[in-house]
Formats: sequence, C-alpha cells, structure tokens
Amino acid sequence: MAWLALEYADSVLQNQTRVQVIVPDQIDGPLQSLYLLHGLGDDGSAWQRKTNLEALVADKQVAVIMPAVGRSWYQDVPKGVPYWTFLTESLPHYMNQLLPLSPRAVDHFVAGNSMGGYGALKWASAQPQQFGAVGALSPVTDFAVLPKIQPDWAAAFPDGRPAPVSYTAPVPLFLAIGQQDFLYPQFQEFVTHRVTSKPKIFTAAGAHDWQFWQLALSQLIDWLPLTSTHTEKGILA
Repeated sequence: MAWLALEYADSVLQNQTRVQVIVPDQIDGPLQSLYLLHGLGDDGSAWQRKTNLEALVADKQVAVIMPAVGRSWYQDVPKGVPYWTFLTESLPHYMNQLLPLSPRAVDHFVAGNSMGGYGALKWASAQPQQFGAVGALSPVTDFAVLPKIQPDWAAAFPDGRPAPVSYTAPVPLFLAIGQQDFLYPQFQEFVTHRVTSKPKIFTAAGAHDWQFWQLALSQLIDWLPLTSTHTEKGILA
C-alpha cells in the first residue's frame, strides 16, 4: 500500500488542508473508497498511528481517505471554518479528480469513531445516494454528553446542543460499541428507538478507546463489501 499525506489548498476552506490517503500498490481498475472520519482530539493521521489499518486493507482495491476537521463535529462552524461543506462537497470532488475512483455509489463507504461516528451517520443521512454502506464506532448520538467531553462545545453549536441523532437512511449500517464505554447507555437507546433499519452490531468488552476501535475496525473492514486485489496467480493473499 501507498500512504499519502496530501497537503493542498481547498477551495471551500480557503486554506491549506492535510488529508491522509491509502491506495493499493497495484490498481486493477476503478477504486472503491472509504472515508474514515476521526474523533474529537484527533486528526486523520490517528488511523495510521493508532491502528493497523494499512494491514487490514492491504489486499483491497480501496482508497481510504482520512480528512482533518479539528473539533468541529463535522459542522460548518458559525463564524468559523465550513468543515461540513468541505467534507461533503469539495473533498469528494478533489478526490475524484486525483484518484481513479469508481463512479458507482455502491462502491463508496463512510465510517468514523466517536465524533467521527456521528459525522459518518450525519453524512450518510444527508446524502444516502452517495454511499453503499456506513459504519459508526462508538458514535456520539445524544449531545447531553457534550459538556463532559468538550467544555468548548458551544464553538461548534452556538445555538445549543443538537437533538439526539436518528438514522433513517436506506444505507446498510455497521455499529460498534465497547461494553464498558461511557456511551453504552445512549448507544442502546439509539439502536432501540432511533434506528429504523436493522444494523450489523458488534460489541465486546472494551472502553471508549483505541484498543476497542482497533478491534471494531477489523470487524468493519471484514463486513464492508471490499474488492480484493488480483495477481497473475489469483487473488492476493
């Protein structure tokens, strides 16, 4: 795999931005894509530094795209940076220009952890026609928790905390949560009352941390319908 740290001037951000991208060494044709969104306090490099993501997708025909959006909760921050418009408009446009990505929506996926899990649910809900599947690892789905995890939360939500998240999109959904995660109660409430489809759910012993997300990421990659790389002797092992 090739790991690219792209730095470029984004037309929406009106500033330089850095996006981490993994692409196969051998490209057999149009690539699938996985937009992998980071959590609060991290950036796109967290997936490289804190998991074995590269090994998990080593035999897959997928471009993994990992942007950085600060502490924005994937919002267009009022009087701040338009990260939502960047994520959903200018970033995909740039990636489609740069990489040989598939034109089929079913070949594109979005996932994230914690704040990024919220971002993935939000994006798939807003643009379900863009994705073949969505994954949320330990997602924040009830913002009553905001003062505990982000004292400066009002910078992203100056009009007050958003309503609890619901998921009604017709896009297959993978959910994961650690059984000792402080978000476990709200996760159960979300799955029971605010998800209209039947998601694939992975749960195991674990907290709200990278040890659990490493395990959940492996499960997610196995669940996604990713295309394997072919060699002259067959599928790459």
